[in-house]
Amino acid sequence: MRFIYVVDPMCAWCYGFAPELAAFLKQHPEIKVDWIMGGLAPDNDQPMDESLRTAIASYWQQIEQRTQVSFNHDYWQLNTPYRSTYPACRAVIAAETLSPNSAELMVKAIQSAYYQKAQNPSLQQTLVECALS
Repeated sequence: MRFIYVVDPMCAWCYGFAPELAAFLKQHPEIKVDWIMGGLAPDNDQPMDESLRTAIASYWQQIEQRTQVSFNHDYWQLNTPYRSTYPACRAVIAAETLSPNSAELMVKAIQSAYYQKAQNPSLQQTLVECALS
């Protein structure tokens, strides 16, 4: 059996879904997973406007309430967010290209940096640190 998982490492719902995905994969270790990057938001070097920041921060609150997965909301005060998820997606693709079967690890590293450590995965330095972890 093959499982095609379309994901964006900067998708808050994908992060909220991670425990269910992990449980499913644990129950079915024989399944081959293809990690396909979704690319929610194309390259953009402009900081997010305040209305979008507020909207996405509120999504985190909603997802946290529905899934019981915790988010580090300090991200919004500690960073200049950009509406660009392509760099994070490309980092996963690069990791998988360089080291087969590493996409899942890279997705988890990016999600941890973003949602738990309040680091900005739109920045190259954050993605390099994720690759080294």
